[in-house]
Amino acid sequence: MGSLVRLLALTMAAVFAAACSGPPEPPPGFQRYAGDGYTLAHPAGWREIRTTDEGGAPLVELRGADGPQGAARSQAVVARRDAYTGTMRDQLAQVRLLNQVSGRQVVVDRPADVPGAVEAHRIEAVYDDTAPGGATVRVRIVDVYALTRDGTLLDLAVRAPMVDFDAAGLARVADSLRVDE
Repeated sequence: MGSLVRLLALTMAAVFAAACSGPPEPPPGFQRYAGDGYTLAHPAGWREIRTTDEGGAPLVELRGADGPQGAARSQAVVARRDAYTGTMRDQLAQVRLLNQVSGRQVVVDRPADVPGAVEAHRIEAVYDDTAPGGATVRVRIVDVYALTRDGTLLDLAVRAPMVDFDAAGLARVADSLRVDE
């Protein structure tokens, strides 16, 4: 009986330690970014730019090296809407309409697993954009939407020209989003 109690105590301690630990270490060549209520991993050396959207909500842009004519080769942008009163369904309806009106081809539209989020969803799309030099560039974008327990809506958008997307590690960036609990 004593060994059973000891085993149970060790198991509970391991579960408690795992629950209290922070986000996993970033992959080699990546570093952790700790935002206001969330973390993510991005390639080392990216620079941070803080701005606001047209409504005054905070935006954090993490940018990789610039390509020709100063265009970003890869970037991640986190938009944050505190006291969001809508539902995930409301947000997705708006995003789906925006993708349709913008001529984006949606290739993935599914629920996502974002640790710490009450609800999360992932939408991936491709579209044509014009580079600063006038050339047409095919872009891949992944948006991960996460609703937090306190009613904040996070939108992590990662994008790059399709030819650079995988090499830039953007799938790992999108998969790394964690909501602080």
